[in-house]
Parts: sequence; structure tokens; C-alpha cells
Amino acid sequence: MRCKTLTAAAAVLLMLTAGCSTLERVVYRPDINQGNYLTPTDVAKVRVGMTQQQVAYALGTPMMTDPFGTNTWFLCLPPAART
Repeated sequence: MRCKTLTAAAAVLLMLTAGCSTLERVVYRPDINQGNYLTPTDVAKVRVGMTQQQVAYALGTPMMTDPFGTNTWFLCLPPAART
């Protein structure tokens, strides 16, 4: 009887502490940049009056386009590149 109680208590304790795992701090997960990574040099290539095709050639195609029209492009810059 004592063995069953001890086993049940150990099982409950293991279930309660399963959420406190430190495994995600041990496993290496590299940061993956998705979309176009623009440097300040790339942004400096854009000039007023360029066509969409010229901008796409200089920066790459946009990460997202507006689903309601094609006149809006969303180019996301990392915080360090914003000035």
C-alpha cells in the first residue's frame, strides 16, 4: 500500500513540475529572419520617382502586399535601421 501511495505521489509531483522545464533554455534555437532584411545601404538606393519595378529590383519584392489594392507596400525594417 505504501508503495502505491509513493508511486502516485511521485507521478503527481512529476506532472506538476513538467511545466517548469528548463529545457528550452538549454536547446539552441537560432533567430530566423523572415522576409527582406534591408540595410541602410539598401534603403539609400530608393529615390523619389522610381517605379515599383525599380524599387522591387533594388530592395526585393515586398514581404506583404495590401489585400485591398496594389498601391501599398509594407517593407519592415529592423529597429536599428530606423532613423
